Amino acid sequence: MNSIHKVAVIGAGIMGHGIAQCCAQAGESVLLVDTSEKALATAKIKIEKNIELLIANGFLQNPPGEILSRVQFSTELNAVNDVDIVIEAAPEDSSIKRSLFNQLGQICRKDCILASNTSAVPITTIAEVTQHPERVLGTHFFQPAHLIPLVESIQTAASD
Repeated sequence: MNSIHKVAVIGAGIMGHGIAQCCAQAGESVLLVDTSEKALATAKIKIEKNIELLIANGFLQNPPGEILSRVQFSTELNAVNDVDIVIEAAPEDSSIKRSLFNQLGQICRKDCILASNTSAVPITTIAEVTQHPERVLGTHFFQPAHLIPLVESIQTAASD
């Protein structure tokens, strides 16, 4: 496995924008993907406000523009084809997650880690629809992701 430098987050909602922000604050290049331009615009505003609050309260030193410049926004799922890890933060609906992972398994590089932020759908159920279930794991971030430095990692029997 290569080092992780390029992260994609699928879903710009309640959890997705915070996960994208955490990755950008850690210095990684982030692609935030959502089907809605409006959701992406809202996510950008929320990330900007979160960063400003963290700076104002002494938790961050980086200029807001430096962190935000690491985040790209897209409505195209195919844009994730060259990332090192995809973190899915779609609604807690098994059929949505399974459909996404089926597509991600075909779009992403063979060495890309496919992670789900689910707290309700079994990771095995998600992994079984991919061509490479060994690349799938759960990464359950706690809410709000940009304030709580806690991630639960869940593997399956097939996880590598």
